[in-house]
Amino acid sequence: MNAAEALLRRLAQHGVSHLLANAGTDFAPIIEVYEQCRGDWTGLPIPVVVSHESVAMGMAHGFYLATGRPLAVMVHVNVGLANTVMGFLNAQSDHIPIIGLAGRTPVTEYGRPGARMTPIQFSQEMFDQNGLVREAVRWDYELRYGEQVVDAVDRAVMQALEPPHAPVLLTLPREALAETIDGGTSLERALPRHAGRPSLDDETIAELIKRLQQAERPLVIVQGGDVEGRLGRALSAFAERMGCPVVEPFAIRNVLPAWHPWHLGYALSPEFEAADLIFVVNAPVPWIPRFRQPSETAFVVHLGLDPTRHHLPMRSHRADWFLTADPAVVFRQLLQFNPSMPKREPPRQPPQRVTIESVSDGAPVHPVRVGALLRQALPDDALVISELGPPIASGAPPATNTWMTPPFSGGLGFGVPAALGAKLADPTRTVVAAVGDGSYIFANPVACHQLAEALSLGILVVVLDNGCWNATRRAVLNMYPDGAASRQDKPVLTDLEPSPDFALIAQASRARSYTAVDERAFEEALASALTYSAETGQQALIRVLVQKTEGF
Repeated sequence: MNAAEALLRRLAQHGVSHLLANAGTDFAPIIEVYEQCRGDWTGLPIPVVVSHESVAMGMAHGFYLATGRPLAVMVHVNVGLANTVMGFLNAQSDHIPIIGLAGRTPVTEYGRPGARMTPIQFSQEMFDQNGLVREAVRWDYELRYGEQVVDAVDRAVMQALEPPHAPVLLTLPREALAETIDGGTSLERALPRHAGRPSLDDETIAELIKRLQQAERPLVIVQGGDVEGRLGRALSAFAERMGCPVVEPFAIRNVLPAWHPWHLGYALSPEFEAADLIFVVNAPVPWIPRFRQPSETAFVVHLGLDPTRHHLPMRSHRADWFLTADPAVVFRQLLQFNPSMPKREPPRQPPQRVTIESVSDGAPVHPVRVGALLRQALPDDALVISELGPPIASGAPPATNTWMTPPFSGGLGFGVPAALGAKLADPTRTVVAAVGDGSYIFANPVACHQLAEALSLGILVVVLDNGCWNATRRAVLNMYPDGAASRQDKPVLTDLEPSPDFALIAQASRARSYTAVDERAFEEALASALTYSAETGQQALIRVLVQKTEGF
């Protein structure tokens, strides 16, 4: 057995079900293993050809969000690795365990198996290839000898799954992959065990209970939970038992269903400044200090597996305690004390419902109406990934982890690939990528639609087309509300017109495509597209013309 085969088999032993690959000349030993085993890939990750590296990274991200299981992404040498940087940054920000694998140009130039054979294998040499992504991964290593491969895979997986999860990178020179293994750790060796879910000590829990009993206006701020939904269940019970409202500003993954009686919505309400005890849970940016601050007398607890956000050079959100623990475990610990709590009434109508009802219909369609119509048309277990698409409040997610947005790292092009990964994980689930026109362009849509057709991944893509970089436009107007740019409908460097016909891009891969110029047309297209994908298992796309919106 050579190192390439041992690499693949050890990944499969760790539960890595797919190898998402954008192959190059350094893949020869990997391809040979699969061809030798053609007809029986038992014990190997299923190979998936992905025609752009950024799509592969987004797919692995979305697959994990849907399953809680990591995938391996293998790319070409430095030029392929360069195309993964944005995906690694997104994975780091969102604590996603991606097993990154990169080829490396052959080191040797003579007769050794795998030695250089083409001109590019000279020019692709780098002093430090892994340095391209080192700041965005927890661990990186370059395989030196084939006999290291089992240990290297074990270490990569353990580093990725150590709480909080993180992406990793293992670089694979062609000579090392081609080596016949002589010695080293056997594939028969048992897998190392993963770390457990950390909890808080009894003394800290008792102090938190005391503060909860003394608090008149407690509040939980949360921006995302675990992929299994444990936090959603624990926080729902905690809010009801303790009489503690929950707000989800800038939500990355919704935690409570929108209808929950203790849910305050998706924007900081007046309860924030009035709160005397604040739990900041899995929230990288719980508030914008320039605009809002907790009360000076509030006791602020940051809780999570990475409450300090250690990879950020500076983060100054006020805190009295940083508690490193699994939030779902902590809220269950608090409930187990079964303390007597002051009687508090749940908040009334969530504010986001008023917002939806206050928006008028028309043409172009308002993005809030896009979200509201999606909510009406989709089953409760559908997954919506909104990348600069409709706001979460408009979609009123009915269950935990049914509305997701990109992490705050802001690597565009996340939405469509993540939807493909989620659909690969669960082909029976309705998965929608609702993305802005700029985000759709960044997603490498030709590669996305080609893969969706090849694997029969029947996602629905909704492209909200306003003909501009609206986030950039809003940033200029917010910074210079009375400036020269504020007097222009299309400020310099924000205009994307003339818009491509995005429906034609999808049609190139035989997707069912629609263009909606007003709300009624969008509603009809949505019903037709969902029916088509459910009946055929094939992809569909709706291009909907939407209004430019204001705000932050």
